[in-house]
Amino acid sequence: MIATASRYAQEPPGLQLLEPITGLIFAGVLDRHSRIKIVMAEAGLAWVPSMIQGLDIWYQRTRDGRRLTGNGPIALPKLLPSEYFHRQIWLSFVDDPLGVKMVGSVLDVDKVMFGSDYPHPASTWPYSQKVIEDTAQNLAADIRQKIFRDNARALFGI
Repeated sequence: MIATASRYAQEPPGLQLLEPITGLIFAGVLDRHSRIKIVMAEAGLAWVPSMIQGLDIWYQRTRDGRRLTGNGPIALPKLLPSEYFHRQIWLSFVDDPLGVKMVGSVLDVDKVMFGSDYPHPASTWPYSQKVIEDTAQNLAADIRQKIFRDNARALFGI
């Protein structure tokens, strides 16, 4: 399954993915299909930690009984939302310098990938090599290799 932001050019990157990703997690889809791989493509990175944090807080408060419906307790997935991100959700970005600074500290280094989005108008082409150079200049070599090569190879088995 690939969730993409490209058809929502008028919205800030990623916002349109909040509802479907939340739905997949809280409806138990990722529990029932623990081997499914989801890519949040072209959505950027910088906004994701805030989303994950908010989902984890909501989950914990609900689990602790602080959120009830008129129909009784709310059914929750087996794991914290952040654990699904570590297990099953990959992120890709086109041009997100702030988000890249979060890789390895806030975002899982094994789940982040660069995408040029060629040939779409939002792509980095014909400046992709310059964008990669600028984005990678402060990254450790092993993290750079994961983001720009190894993570996609691992995800797609190539």
